[in-house]
Amino acid sequence: REMRTDVSLRDSDKVIMKKHLKMLKVTVRHQNQKRVYRVLDLTDKPASKLSFEVEGRQMSVAQYFQKQYGYQLKYPNLPCLWMSPKQKRTYIPMEVCDIVEGQRCVRKLTSDEVRTMIRATAKKPHLRKQGIDEQFKFLNLDQDPYLKQFNINVERQQVSVRGKVLTAPSVGYAQQQSVQAQNGVLDS
Repeated sequence: REMRTDVSLRDSDKVIMKKHLKMLKVTVRHQNQKRVYRVLDLTDKPASKLSFEVEGRQMSVAQYFQKQYGYQLKYPNLPCLWMSPKQKRTYIPMEVCDIVEGQRCVRKLTSDEVRTMIRATAKKPHLRKQGIDEQFKFLNLDQDPYLKQFNINVERQQVSVRGKVLTAPSVGYAQQQSVQAQNGVLDS
């Protein structure tokens, strides 16, 4: 199956991508050295139409990548990432960028993302314990050379602590009425 190279983004998709990519760190693949950039924005024009001056003549980002790096863009109709610092106006095609792993999400999550996160984290205690035990077994920390080098031991047995169930608070509302939560619910 042949890949389409005439791919472009609708304006609505650009808005979504801007929101998700802004302030993320990315590395680039078109140079020999590994360099990390921070994404400021997404360009309005695609790489084939976004131009700047090089040695007194106008050149598109796509033409520049072909001339400077010998790299023919596969997706010249996609916008570029505008990298920091803002004053330098560094535009890099998305196809040569990789998002750096392990970054915090600094934007507000969508309702679908919140729902997915809650499903992943809201587990019954015995299932959470089972998952931790499985991960511990998988990590095989007893054999980790770095931990051994610093004489660090990790207990296999989880710590057991006593808990206390607190009484539910009563919630006051209109005309001095109050209601007590029953099983975590305020319905009366």
